[in-house]
Amino acid sequence: MAPAPNRPWAAEVGAPVGRLRIALCLEAPNPTALAAPALDAIAAMRAVLADLGHEVVEVERLPLDGPLLSAAQQGIIAANVARAVEQRLAALGRDDAAGLIETVTAMLAEGGKALPATVYLDGLAAIHGAGRAMAAFLDDGGYDLLLTPLLPDAPPPLGTLSLSPADIADFIGAIGRYTAFTGLQNMTGQPAMAVPVGLDASGLPRAVQFTARLGDEAGLFRLAAQLEQAAPWAGLRPSLKA
Repeated sequence: MAPAPNRPWAAEVGAPVGRLRIALCLEAPNPTALAAPALDAIAAMRAVLADLGHEVVEVERLPLDGPLLSAAQQGIIAANVARAVEQRLAALGRDDAAGLIETVTAMLAEGGKALPATVYLDGLAAIHGAGRAMAAFLDDGGYDLLLTPLLPDAPPPLGTLSLSPADIADFIGAIGRYTAFTGLQNMTGQPAMAVPVGLDASGLPRAVQFTARLGDEAGLFRLAAQLEQAAPWAGLRPSLKA
């Protein structure tokens, strides 16, 4: 369980940040190719952090078993979706969800109902192990934060992640790619934040992700305020170039 904050988080905005030691990792738990918008966003953020006096240390990879965690996440999500659908059907007095839920939701619910309890428990054990591994990674390296891309590419076109896709295989590939760097925090419980870093060559927003230790939302709020002052983003207006 994460510790309670020492004071209201609003009080952290503008509070001293100190000199941070930040690990930078460009490889997702399941390796994903990075396109120019992601690499450019990281380069721009590194420059801002250097100007602020923070230390950025690039690491090759995180101490995680990517395929194991993917399987764990899929099993846990499917089991929870199955339970949620069955609870809602019971409340509605219906026997099936035909016509009520999206294609992907239905697929997850069916898979979750057939999932052995041991697979679900193995998934929980795997994500708890990931949480301990990330805690040790930050502690052993003396890192205050982890910096990664937010997305591996520009934001996807509308409809790419529709829960009623024309092709399930295309959806599975897309969701795996676009959550390559953000799924981990759902499993470890670590607080994380997306920070805008300007616009890409097409006029779309680009961003990076910072992840803190379990319970250190305060550190993220402090850094966010510092970054917003050093490189303001409120005036940016995304626009697709013809």
